[in-house]
Amino acid sequence: MDRNRIFGILMLAGLVGTACAQAPALPSVNRVAIDGVPAASSGPKRVVLAASRELDFLHTAEAGGGSHLRLLVNPGLSVVDSAGALRPVLAQEVPSLANGGWLLDYEGHMQTMITLRADTRWHDGMPFTTQDLIFTMEVGQTHPAFHHPAYSAIAQMAALDERTLLVSWNQPYIRADALFASADSGDGVMLPLPRHLLQGALDADRTSFTEQPFWTEGYVGTGPFRLRSWAAGGSISLEANPDYVLGRPRVDQVEVRMIPDDNARVASILSGEIDASMSNLGSIDQAVAVRDQWRGGIVRFDFGSDSWIGLHPQFLNPQPAAVADLRFRRALLHAIDRESMADTLQHGLSPVPQSYMSPNQPAYAEMESRLPRYEYDHGLAERTLGELGFGRGADGMPRSTTGARLEIELRTGANEQAAKPGAAVADSWQQIGVTTNYYRMTAQQQQDGEYSATFPSFSVFNGRVDVGGLYNLHSSRAPRAENRYRVPGGQGNKSRYMNTEFDELIDQYFVTVPVPERLQVLSRILFHVADQLPVMGLYYNPRPEAISDRLLGASRDRTGGELGWNAHEWDVRS
Repeated sequence: MDRNRIFGILMLAGLVGTACAQAPALPSVNRVAIDGVPAASSGPKRVVLAASRELDFLHTAEAGGGSHLRLLVNPGLSVVDSAGALRPVLAQEVPSLANGGWLLDYEGHMQTMITLRADTRWHDGMPFTTQDLIFTMEVGQTHPAFHHPAYSAIAQMAALDERTLLVSWNQPYIRADALFASADSGDGVMLPLPRHLLQGALDADRTSFTEQPFWTEGYVGTGPFRLRSWAAGGSISLEANPDYVLGRPRVDQVEVRMIPDDNARVASILSGEIDASMSNLGSIDQAVAVRDQWRGGIVRFDFGSDSWIGLHPQFLNPQPAAVADLRFRRALLHAIDRESMADTLQHGLSPVPQSYMSPNQPAYAEMESRLPRYEYDHGLAERTLGELGFGRGADGMPRSTTGARLEIELRTGANEQAAKPGAAVADSWQQIGVTTNYYRMTAQQQQDGEYSATFPSFSVFNGRVDVGGLYNLHSSRAPRAENRYRVPGGQGNKSRYMNTEFDELIDQYFVTVPVPERLQVLSRILFHVADQLPVMGLYYNPRPEAISDRLLGASRDRTGGELGWNAHEWDVRS
């Protein structure tokens, strides 16, 4: 079929760019030595991985190892490799301007073409076809558990045949090349689902769709490994898929072992029981100690996890009302020695965030250098509070013009990751005389949407910080009574900051396909965050990961992707 006839006349061809760099197809499997080390030659080759929580196949984008798991069993049409580039897996190639698979016209209409590799099959032997992709989109567009912003941008999907899918978009979308891909931070929208196994369940009862055994012991994917067994609260056993489209994996068996205790995970990697951690090895303190002492492998700190500790002001009915005053927020930020905090709590691994962006992301250095900065300045913080009417009273404490003491509440999340920096912030504010009532929420309180959203002054949480997560700053993501204090995806706009012009910038970013123009919009977004402080970053959370020397082929130095992006190439040392 003539692709030009399908797409029509190509407009703006020179401007179209992709969100990720694109790399050649993954090489086929060859049983050769890796890095000059002979591979194991006898007996089943087995790899054991550690997860920090119980995993299933429904929540594969969540923390604890789920994103790694999806790459082993169902990587999707493409994966993000160690250099941050999209590589095709089930698709013949990633849609791009160069190959004619991504087109944009003057009116903003967009089309992408997906061609599947021949002879791709599900783990149960059934063919993987374009009908599976259409069904997957039906699930995503009609079931609230699978919500994603990209769905509103898709006008229609048409299967030209069993291997060729034409996607028509009603507006540009910058991650169109990652559709059905196992891309970073869930930007792949959804991983493909088997229509022949799930259509009946979806039609029978949508409310119980996510409760199907499919998501646990019955999961069927297309990846290099297929499910052998799933034990609640225990482990997941996988075996090599002999029909994997890129070739049978070198490793025969993979066990994913749930080890929720940090100390136990560290002990397991040091003893050689575990070949790699699928999530955090442990705390930063533990990881640094292992890095400095372990001789059986490496510990790397991955900024690709795009996580930080953020200080969130309350913008809806704050108490005191001064929290809504930008000058007040700037004064309190100047009072925090964030560099010393990062050095102490992160062992100097994290720079101080200047805006909403992780240091591993493209254009970070250039954009960050042009943003407003809030260096630690105790005197400036006190003077600014005085200018706002909070001069020191006879007791030396800042008081309002009515004589009321300046008092704020600072809440933190239940885990240590947020509690430690929260306590440090509270101490910083006490030092300039601000009475700071520090409160660490219980896990139950944090799960209470209304309680968690209606903190009076400030809160400290660990959360996502990347361009894909910009939607979490959008007004529509604010937990309010109108949405029962719940937003899809869980994170949401914790500060409940609502600004129409800022919303328009965020919306514009996700429809600006040409890369130069898109980066200009991103620069304006980041400046707004740094200037208006709807959220204030304290430091980043690089994810510590351990990889033993026994595991061969796993990427040790990478700026993107997950551990298992090339799992079919892994091998073990004999």
